[in-house]
Amino acid sequence: MLKKSKKYVQKIEELERIISHLVKENDDMYATVTRLNKENEQMDSKLQVIKTVIANNKSPFYTWEQDGKFYVQTAICNVGGCIADYDSFDSCSDAALSTIIRVLNEEEIKMIGICHECREEAADDTHCLKCGGAKMPVYDEYPNWIKFCPNCDKYAD
Repeated sequence: MLKKSKKYVQKIEELERIISHLVKENDDMYATVTRLNKENEQMDSKLQVIKTVIANNKSPFYTWEQDGKFYVQTAICNVGGCIADYDSFDSCSDAALSTIIRVLNEEEIKMIGICHECREEAADDTHCLKCGGAKMPVYDEYPNWIKFCPNCDKYAD
């Protein structure tokens, strides 16, 4: 009888080990399913953003095609609103993918102080459009940056 009870105890211990192993596997599977559900929700959210961008054809990044190349604006000039920087692509789909990735990463168009074109235009801006008089630099250390007409432009506090 003692032999049977010893075998019985061993079987019970073996069953307890198996049950413990199964419980651990079940916990691991539950954690995996929870993680996958969370990732699925995140992907659904990103997919909804992509669908919205495509459906509304709205993106903060201006895209255009020129001479067989496709461009995505990445920076804007704070002075003239010009396209200050851009990325170029060989296909429309690559440009669209770049735009969607930027939107999903919540990137925004960079603002730069003044682009090269606006700087050149400001350097050539020497005469007032109202009176035709010569414009003077606002700052002596930056003579080509901001200019004013001593006849037309008045400073008031």
